[in-house]
Amino acid sequence: MGRSPADTETLEVALKVLQRFDPTGVGARSLSECLLLQLAERPASPERTLAERLVRDALELLAKRDYAGLRKTLGCSEAELKAAIALVESLDPKPGRRFSTETAPTVIPDLIVTPEGDRFRVDLNPAAYPRVVVSPLYQASIGRKSPEAWRTRLAEAKQFVKQLHQRAFTLLRVGQTIVDHQADFFRYGERALQPLTLKTVAEALTLHESTISRVVAGKYLLAPNGLFELKTFFSAALATDDGDATSVAAIKSRIRALIAAEDPHRPLSDTAIADRLAAEGIVIARRTVAKYRDSLSIPPAKLRKRL
Repeated sequence: MGRSPADTETLEVALKVLQRFDPTGVGARSLSECLLLQLAERPASPERTLAERLVRDALELLAKRDYAGLRKTLGCSEAELKAAIALVESLDPKPGRRFSTETAPTVIPDLIVTPEGDRFRVDLNPAAYPRVVVSPLYQASIGRKSPEAWRTRLAEAKQFVKQLHQRAFTLLRVGQTIVDHQADFFRYGERALQPLTLKTVAEALTLHESTISRVVAGKYLLAPNGLFELKTFFSAALATDDGDATSVAAIKSRIRALIAAEDPHRPLSDTAIADRLAAEGIVIARRTVAKYRDSLSIPPAKLRKRL
């Protein structure tokens, strides 16, 4: 059953009222409408008029950073387009976000890393691994003449505590092995990460790879240079042109640094980044650079370009 014209008219009026609520942009039916509602509150100016046209007719071109296409569509100069884009970028595409009550989850580190001479010591975090024991009073109350069920429960409790201690001890051993291998990371940062695999740690501790995988899953360590998930320290190796090996994580760190330092008006292409890395002795293909860049959630050069 369709709505009557009166119903539709009432809904339109209600929508207009809603769209006057704070913050401006709530109740919009599209991103374009959301931005137009905000632009309507800005002082009248040539920049606002051009920005309104851009938002209404050419948002897709802006998303693609197709500045030539924007100038052609809007019939404006580069300076006029730059001013309009700056105005659009000052708007809030998600005005209701400021009222979100979501908070980032609190991470309690499992391990604490502390400098000790020329190395780093790893300890269990007491807040994450408090000391667990079977109550001495409970043990003392159970003797040979106690019911079998009581003695069974005591044995189970002792076994449970033993398993907890074994798991904590294994985590401590794994953590110390990782930290010893990645000591330069704690001295110099991500660029110093060394290649490391589960197999390497497993062989060093005479454990199975699956055991190492389970131990590090969801575990964190707190070091002087930050809080890190243990899986951060595992990275495949790539050979450099001098025969040494570097970690994939270190290469990603270098890619991120190169892009952070680029000229925003002339961003580095993946080929240019590959050439820069090759000059540093790290020879990887352009498609590999693109893959690593994507994994860092960094858009391609065309989408990073600024007027």
